[in-house]
Amino acid sequence: MKPSEDLYAFPSPGIATALTLGAYVVMIFVAAPLAAAGHGVAGLAAGMVLGFGGVGSLAARRVPAPAELRLGLCGFQPRLLLLVLMLVPLTFWLSELENIVAIWLERPEPASAVDSSSGGGSGLRTLEIMLFAVLLRPVIEEFFFRGVIQQGAVAHLGARGGLVWSTVLFALARSLTGPTHEYAAIVIIAQSLFEGAALGGLRLATGSLLPGILLQGLMNGVGLVALSVADDFPIQGFTTFDGHTNPALLAGSLLLIGWAALKMRRLHAGAPPLPPAPEP
Repeated sequence: MKPSEDLYAFPSPGIATALTLGAYVVMIFVAAPLAAAGHGVAGLAAGMVLGFGGVGSLAARRVPAPAELRLGLCGFQPRLLLLVLMLVPLTFWLSELENIVAIWLERPEPASAVDSSSGGGSGLRTLEIMLFAVLLRPVIEEFFFRGVIQQGAVAHLGARGGLVWSTVLFALARSLTGPTHEYAAIVIIAQSLFEGAALGGLRLATGSLLPGILLQGLMNGVGLVALSVADDFPIQGFTTFDGHTNPALLAGSLLLIGWAALKMRRLHAGAPPLPPAPEP
């Protein structure tokens, strides 16, 4: 038995996998009828709330004390906002992953994330996408994956193993809800693994869900805003979908991300461990 293994923590890796698949099934059950009726974004939002939000809330009731600290339902020091901002340029590297995949697989014709095929409803659709991507999705995903799932996985597998397990489940859920096209599926899996590792590391370093919620919201917001103004302010490889992102931009982003990663490692090393879960 590993020294970090906590037999009475919840959920175990196996139960975490079952919770993820169960939440996905509930989400699809709710989202599919609404999507068929032409309410794709609203359906996905409702599905995530009832699926991952609902299943996560039920599972959180089984988390042993101190549940708030285990789940990350606590504040964080304002000085750590700089750490979050240093990780925002990760969005450029997530985009570059798509460019790398495009070297081997044919890239399909890109569709704007803020355009609508329904004509006059484009403004409302843009607002729906922004609210979903910047506010709702970060809250639900961070609570479920970095709150409920990761804390249980870390208790059973240790920090590194728990981070890997929760990140894999995060990527699995993202890939299941994404397009079925081979190119898009590979891109989503690659991006989700990198994004999940960064968000999970931030959760370990700060002990709170709030920095991850803020980071995911900022990254999604940066991407959507960049796409909405791409006609006037194009960024090659990021919003133009041709070639690679400017090497200078990628290098500068990598320096910021690397600094943030070192800071997260130091913060996690200095954090006091939580007490083991009491025997039921």
